[in-house]
Amino acid sequence: MSRGLWTLSAAVLMLAGLYGLVHGLDPAAYLVIGVGLGIVCAVVGSVIHDALAGRPGL
Repeated sequence: MSRGLWTLSAAVLMLAGLYGLVHGLDPAAYLVIGVGLGIVCAVVGSVIHDALAGRPGL
């Protein structure tokens, strides 16, 4: 998958987690938000790695 799709899936997961928090699904919502944030961290790290290595980004 491309970085754009990973970023989109992370955004969907984080929004789903926020929806879960609003509707009282606390433990599951925090887990879903955490997975989304983990994907975001991986994508950002990948972009930084490519930038430092001199390769084109997205």
